[in-house]
Amino acid sequence: TTSTSYVTDPDMPSATITPSSTSNKILIHAMIGMQHDASGQIENTIYRSISGGATTDLSASNTYGLAFSGGSSQQWDNTSIHWVDSPSTTSAVTYTWYSRSETGVSVTPIHGNCGISMILMEIAV
Repeated sequence: TTSTSYVTDPDMPSATITPSSTSNKILIHAMIGMQHDASGQIENTIYRSISGGATTDLSASNTYGLAFSGGSSQQWDNTSIHWVDSPSTTSAVTYTWYSRSETGVSVTPIHGNCGISMILMEIAV
């Protein structure tokens, strides 16, 4: 993709959890190997979708802790996101990785021979 808007695809990390209490938190650990083809920054975030409800960008458009910058040549790197969320629901919640190109550079979301993972843990409050 070269999109400057957040996009995802079926191979991006995604996982679903159903909290047992509306006051509980969800700990998210996600990792992906990414490649970009020129200078610029790749920004990443996690979107939360609640069954029967809205989809929310958890970063609220503040992605600077969730990005990697490249030099003037092709580069790949493992990128991770760690988040604690308060979904305030007992419905199924799906978390999905989204990425965008800051300057329209070409981005390969899943670099060959790199793993992807997403781990969700419920934290009782």
